[in-house]
Amino acid sequence: MIELMVTLALIVILAALAAPALREYAIKSNLRNIGNEFTAGVLRARNEAISKNTCVTMCMSNTTDNALPACKTTDTDWQVGWIAFLNTSCNTTIAGPTAIEDVIFVRRSVGDQYFLNSQASTPRRKLTFNSRGYPGLTNADEFDLVYSVVNDPMTSKYAFNICLDKLGRTRTISTDSSC
Repeated sequence: MIELMVTLALIVILAALAAPALREYAIKSNLRNIGNEFTAGVLRARNEAISKNTCVTMCMSNTTDNALPACKTTDTDWQVGWIAFLNTSCNTTIAGPTAIEDVIFVRRSVGDQYFLNSQASTPRRKLTFNSRGYPGLTNADEFDLVYSVVNDPMTSKYAFNICLDKLGRTRTISTDSSC
């Protein structure tokens, strides 16, 4: 019985020591996954525009499960999810796909613990790539990916910015730098 109690005590101590490291690993992993999914979405939208020789729009999602996806017209947080669709008219003010066949992909919400904010002076809710893959940006754009709130220690440790240049390429940088 004493050996069992000692073994259980050691297990509890080791679990208490490992729990913070596991939490940090989960947060860091989720941040990287969300960032990778966003940059992959940008790359896929750009590649679809080039391969189909038409415009493709990627925007913040304002989607319900039973409706045709639409673009969100307010807010700055891409955590709500994003959609990409064919935009054959190359209309930069389009509110979403006109038919379900035009939808390329839909990314559901990333949850309310992670924030992917557009840092542009006029918040970017939509990217429209032309048939050559250019997003039509006048300057480089920046998306800030953080965990929970800005003053959270996990944010200062693992958050990063995603830069999108005028050619539609992305790269990640630390939060203390700007694009």
